[in-house]
Amino acid sequence: MGLLLDEHLAESPIFIRHFQDKIEDSHEYKFAQWQIQGKYRYFAAKNGEDIIAYIRVHDEGENFIGDVKNMKHINGAYCFPEYRGQGIIQKILNFLIKILKGENNQLLGVDFESFNPTASIFWLKYFTEYTHSVVRRIDYLFI
Repeated sequence: MGLLLDEHLAESPIFIRHFQDKIEDSHEYKFAQWQIQGKYRYFAAKNGEDIIAYIRVHDEGENFIGDVKNMKHINGAYCFPEYRGQGIIQKILNFLIKILKGENNQLLGVDFESFNPTASIFWLKYFTEYTHSVVRRIDYLFI
């Protein structure tokens, strides 16, 4: 699902393109190892055996402002388009807040691209903006 988030971010109006290696048979294993080593936590929703949405949480945010004791950061979220608008991400958010509070975390921040209209509308319903930056660039590799 991380690749789907990257694909979403590469589209208009966001245009953030991440360089991705060719997907190989071991790609999922390499991705899992990277996430484990980076100490990312995932909170997900499933439909049967299929993951349909997730929120990724980390100890670190994307800038020094969020470097606070007992603070966690949401730095990735995705829901398959056919499941959007059903409150799934909100339910995951409520669940992860309950878990993080139980672990004595006092603050939760979210890192999202302010020029992503879907993200801005969603996250600003639940969070107060404490930093704002805008970087517009179109990264594209021509071969």
